[in-house]
Amino acid sequence: MLNLYELKDQYLKLYEEFTNSIDSETGEVDIDIAQRLGEIQASFEEKALKTAYLYRALDDDTDRLTALIDRLTAEKKRLEKRKAAVKDYLTTACLSSGVTKIQGDYANISFRKSSSVVVDNESFLNEDMFNVKIERKPDLKAIKAAIEKAQADGKVFVGAHIEEKQNIQIK
Repeated sequence: MLNLYELKDQYLKLYEEFTNSIDSETGEVDIDIAQRLGEIQASFEEKALKTAYLYRALDDDTDRLTALIDRLTAEKKRLEKRKAAVKDYLTTACLSSGVTKIQGDYANISFRKSSSVVVDNESFLNEDMFNVKIERKPDLKAIKAAIEKAQADGKVFVGAHIEEKQNIQIK
C-alpha cells in the first residue's frame, strides 16, 4: 500500500490530468479519471485516519510514561530523604558514642574530615564573591503585542513578525 506522500503525489497528478480533461465547451469530464481520483482520495483518507490512530496511541503512551516518571520521581525523592535520615541517624549514633571506625563484611564505617563554607550574612561579602547569571532572550508575548500595535497603527515592525500556522488537531 502506498504511503501518504505517494498518495498525495498521485492525487495531485491525477487531479491535474482531470482538470485538463474537462471539455471547455461542454463541461464533460473523463469518468474513468474521476473514479480513480475518488479511489485515491478514499485511500488517502483511510491512510490518514490510520496515521491519526497511531498518533493517538503514541500520545496515550507518552501520557502513561509521564505519569510513570512522576510516580518514580516522587518515589526517588522519598527514598533519598529516607537515605539521608538513616545516614544522619548513623552519624549521630556513632559520633555520640565516640566510634569513628567499624569494619564489617558488607559495609565499612569511617569518618574523614572535610570543610565547607557557610555564609552567615551576605551583606558583609564583597560583590566579586557572587556569581551572577544573566539570561537574555526575547519576550515573545511583548514582541507579539508590539507587532499587533504597530499593525493597528499602520506601521511596520522590524526585527520580528507573526507567522500564521495551521496546527493539526487529532482527537
